Amino acid sequence: AGVLLLAAAPAAPIVNYYAQLSRGTVALSVTMTALATAMAPVMTPLVAAQGFGLVGRSGVQLALPAGVIALQLLVGLLLPVAFGMLIRRMAPARAAAWRLPLQRASLLAIVVVLGAVLVDQWPVIKDEAAGFVGAAFMFTVALLAVGVLATRIARLDGAERRALFWGFPVRSVAVAFLLADDMGDGRQVIAAVAVLFAVQSGIGVPLAVWLAAGSRQGEGRAPGAGTAGSAA
Repeated sequence: AGVLLLAAAPAAPIVNYYAQLSRGTVALSVTMTALATAMAPVMTPLVAAQGFGLVGRSGVQLALPAGVIALQLLVGLLLPVAFGMLIRRMAPARAAAWRLPLQRASLLAIVVVLGAVLVDQWPVIKDEAAGFVGAAFMFTVALLAVGVLATRIARLDGAERRALFWGFPVRSVAVAFLLADDMGDGRQVIAAVAVLFAVQSGIGVPLAVWLAAGSRQGEGRAPGAGTAGSAA
């Protein structure tokens, strides 16, 4: 249930962090995330119901409160982006100087939150750890591959690919929790999401750093040479 709910959920705001870390087009990533979140009240329950039907659980009725989704969109995405744009406009030198320290602080915050969630959910996780990890790994790798294929078919350039393909595997935990509560499966889904978040962080952060390094190397080569980061 957890994997299905996450697959149906829209892209998570943390997608924008991965896009920035990998030197993708952040503005494009933010736009995609905002649109996906705005469409979630209609599309997410529909996709989730279809997914449950494919695994023999037809008739599942799900709903997302539009007001809660709008609040998540405002607080989790629009206000932080607006604040960042304001700071960058008013104090561009200071914003540039703080970019790397803030990236590191964000990564540390992710690790702290992840550790707290894993500790809290350990009684549920320990009994099904292998299944959770296996499902999380397959989910992440499969949707990363779909993201790479989709962005290549769309003929996006390297920076655009590095921005958009993260939206395929990295889904909104908050929306999945809302659906889980509606189904009464909250505890199980939280445990599954905690493991998924751990697995995706273990894959996503090194991958984003590698893509950024490839992009820098590509910029340093002669004009016309392909960039290593465009592999994504």
